Amino acid sequence: MEPALRVFEVPVIGRLWAPMRRFIDGGMAASIKVPRILQRTLTVYGPVEALTTPLGIADRSTITVLLLDADGAVLWSCTGGHTEASAAELSAHLTLT
Repeated sequence: MEPALRVFEVPVIGRLWAPMRRFIDGGMAASIKVPRILQRTLTVYGPVEALTTPLGIADRSTITVLLLDADGAVLWSCTGGHTEASAAELSAHLTLT
């Protein structure tokens, strides 16, 4: 991984579930178990649309991968599971930046 490249996993959970935060976070931590992955996982509890709408995320049933620049501008995005094509596109964008 490039020295300036940072990876974050950001599960977004509706505000309704905030009272269950300790249970949900504990369950995720128990499932993940890898400290370096846990350190880069930032769970957001709040209005899901406040994050998905500005980022143009229409399908919330799957993952979205975003490549951002240092200012937070979206340089590339992909929704759905891993494919060779999406990996190649991301790799090409990383080479350009």
